[in-house]
Amino acid sequence: SNGSGKTTLINCIIGELKGEGNITVLDSVPDIQSVEFKKGIGIVLDNDLLIDYLTLDEYLWFVGSSYFIEKNELSIRIDYWISYFNLQEYRNRLVKYFSHGMRKKTQIISSLLHKPDILIVDEPTNGLDIETIYHFKNLLIELKNTNITTLISTHNLSFVEEVCDSIAIVSGGEI
Repeated sequence: SNGSGKTTLINCIIGELKGEGNITVLDSVPDIQSVEFKKGIGIVLDNDLLIDYLTLDEYLWFVGSSYFIEKNELSIRIDYWISYFNLQEYRNRLVKYFSHGMRKKTQIISSLLHKPDILIVDEPTNGLDIETIYHFKNLLIELKNTNITTLISTHNLSFVEEVCDSIAIVSGGEI
């Protein structure tokens, strides 16, 4: 439910917030400033904050470059994900004019370009149409089969029942 601590927990896991206890992610203390730490995680937040005055292609190249992905490899990965989400006709359009669903797809691609070990998704179904939710659900199931650990924070229990191996309910900051 709202205010239960789900987003706070995510912010602790990614090193944005520090709590009283200790958290270890991928054998290290979460550090949002560390590129090495960030290479291990992909994050799809509930907001759809992107760099609005870049085209989809420019945005994905920018994100991929910040993970130091080699140019030929990055080109292959961008082509793959653009094709996966059927976004070919949007490559040269400004992100600013994308719908919420298109922005979410852009976030998802950005979070997967560097092949993270852990994918963290906050409220995956918010503002998405049924078709996009269906595709995203299938993607999460595919990712599970490639050994990517996925942490999903959501109110939508039917969504997680279909894609998750285990579920923890957070209430009042407690599991």
